[in-house]
Amino acid sequence: MIDPDERTARRALDGVSDAYLAIDERWRIKWANAAAAELADRPREELVGADAGDVLPDDVTAALRETFGAAATDEPDVPSPIARTPDDARPHDADLEFRIDCAPNGSFDVRATAVDDGVSVFVSDVTDASRLDRELARNATIVEAVHDAVVTLDADGTVTSANQAAEGLFGADRRELIGTGIAELATETRLDADGAATFADAAAAVREGKASERRFSVYFEGADGRRVGDVQLVPLPVDGADGTVGVIRDVTEREEYDRIVTALHDVSRRLFGADDEDEICAIAVEAAANLLDLELSGVWLLDEERNRLDPVAATARTHDEIGGLPHFAENEGLIWDVFRSGDAARYDDLREVDGVYNPGTPIRSELIVPIDDRGVLMAGEFRTDQFDDTDLELAGILASNVEAALDRTDRETLLRRRTEELERQRDRMGTVAAVLSRDIERRLSAAREALGASQGATVDADGRAADAGRSAAENDGVPGRAAAAEELAIAERLVADVREVAGAAGAETSRERVSLADAAADAAERVDGVTVRALDDPSVRVDRRRFVRFLAAFFRFAAGRAEGDVAAHVGRLDDRDGFYVADDAPPIPDDDRADVFDPEYAGSLSHPGLGPAMADEIADANGWELSLVEADADDWGARFEITDVTTLSR
Repeated sequence: MIDPDERTARRALDGVSDAYLAIDERWRIKWANAAAAELADRPREELVGADAGDVLPDDVTAALRETFGAAATDEPDVPSPIARTPDDARPHDADLEFRIDCAPNGSFDVRATAVDDGVSVFVSDVTDASRLDRELARNATIVEAVHDAVVTLDADGTVTSANQAAEGLFGADRRELIGTGIAELATETRLDADGAATFADAAAAVREGKASERRFSVYFEGADGRRVGDVQLVPLPVDGADGTVGVIRDVTEREEYDRIVTALHDVSRRLFGADDEDEICAIAVEAAANLLDLELSGVWLLDEERNRLDPVAATARTHDEIGGLPHFAENEGLIWDVFRSGDAARYDDLREVDGVYNPGTPIRSELIVPIDDRGVLMAGEFRTDQFDDTDLELAGILASNVEAALDRTDRETLLRRRTEELERQRDRMGTVAAVLSRDIERRLSAAREALGASQGATVDADGRAADAGRSAAENDGVPGRAAAAEELAIAERLVADVREVAGAAGAETSRERVSLADAAADAAERVDGVTVRALDDPSVRVDRRRFVRFLAAFFRFAAGRAEGDVAAHVGRLDDRDGFYVADDAPPIPDDDRADVFDPEYAGSLSHPGLGPAMADEIADANGWELSLVEADADDWGARFEITDVTTLSR
């Protein structure tokens, strides 16, 4: 029978969560509680009497036998668990406690105690706890390995842990950080007072559930200057209470990089305001020294005639330390290698590089950045390893801005030279036109007098021959006089056209608002056989005399293509700022349309003159666009459209 006390004990053991096995002297299981049956996944009845080695994991059995003795066998010399000899060194009350990982069965905490008739064994399945421990250990290793500072705070806002990166950023040993209230970090660490206050407020908001996370920036003051940290705070339950964890990333370098890039954009505005390449290069080296800390730097530009790189600008320190800067002939030094390749280069130690211009130079570190095919930006230092990839990148941005500014000055210089040349050509053209017209006028006057022409037969201010409409009867007294007078009138009109073209791009003339219909009527009066109709009457701000000549050029061109009278009409364009001039003279052949604005084309007609060529010059002088388009009806011959007339109004 089972002793009542033992029965009570077994009832109690059945209530515990750990597996319990009573093992006799022969390593047989005498009794097992319910947890042991569950652990072994066998009915309790099958466990009783079974060999312990068949139930327990092999590693557990081995550890038990090593401590308490081997199982009884038929061999007399093999000891039983508790069988002791007088020479046995083990105490009778031997205990054993250990944790063992029995993959794939799991992890177990084992506690065993020797009793009079065997061994009492408690086995606790700690697989989940062991896994959690390993996960925590792994996470702790990761936290220590990351470059970001990590701190945890409890419900009171006190630091409970900090990694190694936090020590560097806060400037304090983690043992000093742990146990410090977040608000006190301003006096105990490098964190400034505003940052500590912001940190404390954000931690309280996250802890109280007012925010799922908070992000903000704080500043740390140290011997190496001010550093910037971006903080992310999230909830972290600690021992059942609401804590927080903060991850702080040191973004000082990024902030400095962004500041410099922004400053370089400001520099680009100065570069684009410079007048010449000397000023551009001076601004560039100033920026290199003040923004990029390239205090020993300069700019060399290519002299295409000598095929060498010449120094244009350098920092004050460069002049003080180096003195006169060298001119680099083709293939002299590393500078030419970089210039030809177009790829920026960084040299950490010039003494280990082949092809140095001056092997004895005191310069040890060097940056060379090409300015496209214009030149290079070069910087150096007297110590090795003074530049990094960020320096190279920022110097490249500066070089690109310099390149763009140099291209702009080249374009502006070229435009200025072309403008000056055009002005000189215009002046020469005007002078030649004036000389020729005066000379031709003298000769025409002499011819007119020789023919007995009227003293009043001249060309008026609008280029209309005053005697062009004289009847043939007035000249019948002299054979050929009428034809000669007509030719004289045409010649004088050509002289007036040449003067107009020569002066079209000249000085600004007085302008007034002129009716298109009125100007067209005046122009038609100056061309025989032309009638004009205005479909509407917009006005345009223009020099009236020149505008009338502009319209007369189209009407004369129409009369020159026709064998009889010509009808023309003018009007405003519906879809653009402008107007049109159309006529019903014979259409212009397709093969001739490209030549309409050639002065020789109009000159070959029966009514000679510069025609559309002169009109095009006047349009250009007013900023208008003149084009020949398809006529909008079968009974119309030519249609010219004048667009970009910004001063046109109804």
